[in-house]
Amino acid sequence: EVIYIMDKVLTSRHGPWVAGGLIGLIAVALAHFGNPGNMGFCVACFTRDIAGALGLHRAGVVQYIRPEIPGFILGSFLSALLFREYSPRGGSSPAVRFGLGVFAMLGALVFLGCPWRAYLRVAGGDWNALYGVAGLAVGVLIGIGFLWHGFSLGAAENNPKAAGLVMPLIAVALLAFLFLAPTFGEAGKAPIFFSTSGPGSQHAPILMSLGAGLIVGWLAQRSRFCTVGALRDLFMMGDGHLFKGIVAFTVVAFAANNARGNFHPGFVITRSGRRQGRSSARGAHGPALELPGHGAFRPGLHPGRRLPRPSAHHGRRGRQRRGHLRPGDAGGRRRGAQLLRCFQRSGHWPHGCARDGHWTGVLSGGGTVLPSQPQLREVLS
Repeated sequence: EVIYIMDKVLTSRHGPWVAGGLIGLIAVALAHFGNPGNMGFCVACFTRDIAGALGLHRAGVVQYIRPEIPGFILGSFLSALLFREYSPRGGSSPAVRFGLGVFAMLGALVFLGCPWRAYLRVAGGDWNALYGVAGLAVGVLIGIGFLWHGFSLGAAENNPKAAGLVMPLIAVALLAFLFLAPTFGEAGKAPIFFSTSGPGSQHAPILMSLGAGLIVGWLAQRSRFCTVGALRDLFMMGDGHLFKGIVAFTVVAFAANNARGNFHPGFVITRSGRRQGRSSARGAHGPALELPGHGAFRPGLHPGRRLPRPSAHHGRRGRQRRGHLRPGDAGGRRRGAQLLRCFQRSGHWPHGCARDGHWTGVLSGGGTVLPSQPQLREVLS
């Protein structure tokens, strides 16, 4: 009876915003129980982690079989079977579709997240995500321009029933790899890689993540919730039906973050190169670093926060010297961001920030003393 009522709601005109709100709540809950901050549910990032777990890339900090993705596939598949909508279809121009998919993933990973994560980052106060959302909107407008000029990939055609079983079987295989963690050889080497540090090591309990994926797959299949299609319909036809789902998704995620004290507005750079909410195991802005003689230091740039006043060695009246960061100086803030990116890549401060292992910057009581621009270019090259 409950499933019947929910199905009536999801397939009604209220379906997108109901599904969007529930998915936003699930995403925040997953972050609370272990997923990286503001990454409760991200299709692009989770796919990247799965690719790493299968050895398709060797970035050791992003390797994990995220059960949300197999759950998402199986949830939508079972929903289609249950409500008799299972009808495998395939379109023409497979090479073009594959190429577009590659570039879609490239754009998502450069931005550090798919559209779902973009809205989750906005809901967590990460204003860097606004640039990504704007870029997504511009991309949709470019696509609409192609459609208006007659571009088409061709109509989708019905495929044999068995063709639709490929992705569910892959999802089941991924879950088997996750639960069994197979090994081979005398040394017991595992063909599946799992991160021991970084975002790949942060995850909610497996069964919870799998259940969340199943629910999200069901919600999306019944309501047709789609963040990209919502913008297309809004811009192309003035239809805001699906766009209500984006609004509900963002508002509910914001409310949940705010209720947990995990809404931190601003432009922030952290150790991992992305904003980490308090839901992350690493804390709001990454781990605190203990520097000899300088106490704890958390890598991060916060809007409106001024650095300590310059001391005497900075020059008269706080005049900026080369390599020094003066409060309120935009160029100095950029150099500070560069130095932090160096730290993000090396994972050590300060010795990992130079090829020869020498000190590239120190924190003093009167401000941050940084290397000159040529030195920074040498470090970041």
